This record gives sequence, structure tokens and C-alpha cells, in this order.
Amino acid sequence: MGRCPKGCPGSLSAPLDQSIGITSYQHSSKELVRLGCLLSLFMPYELASWMLSQWSGLSVSSSSLWNWVQVMGNKAYQELEAQLKLKHQVNRLLVKRFQRCCLLCLWPLLLTV
Repeated sequence: MGRCPKGCPGSLSAPLDQSIGITSYQHSSKELVRLGCLLSLFMPYELASWMLSQWSGLSVSSSSLWNWVQVMGNKAYQELEAQLKLKHQVNRLLVKRFQRCCLLCLWPLLLTV
């Protein structure tokens, strides 16, 4: 039985889920995943799993923590790539706009972007 109010088979999402940020097949809150990832950065996965269970009362395996770190790391990498691409585009536009200026005039502008 799914989450559909009409009882449709296979339905794993409801409109209210989307409004409060729950995705299909989601089993853990974003806050729990974030805390698990932060703990895993500073200690081994097994110890992070134990600490997380002590703090939250929820049991999370070390392999789940590893998977969470992989997913969140990929998301962070994609966001960083997008930000760097945007910064590169802005820098190119500034250089085109101020071609008459010397590099010494442009240097402070490039550092602030």
C-alpha cells in the first residue's frame, strides 16, 4: 500500500510530502544524514555510527553512513563545479568589458567576484 490517499498501488509520494521536503523512498531526515556525514568526516564510520545512535537513539549502519557521504560528496562537488563555472563566466565578461584597462586595474575586480 502506497501513500496515495486513494490507495493506489506503488504510490510512494503525496503532495504534502513534496511541500515539506520528503522525497520518494526517503527513510532518513536530511538533518540525520547531515549529522551522520559530519561525524564521518572526523572519525571512522563505525565510531560515527555508534555516536549517532547515542545522540539520536536511531541505529544507522556504518555502510549507510558511507553511502550518505558518497551521495552528499557528489552533490557538494556538483555545486562547487557550478559555482566555479559561474565565476569563470563572470570573470570572462569583466575582462571583455574592461579590455582597455590594464591588468593592474582589473586585478581588484577579479578578486572580489
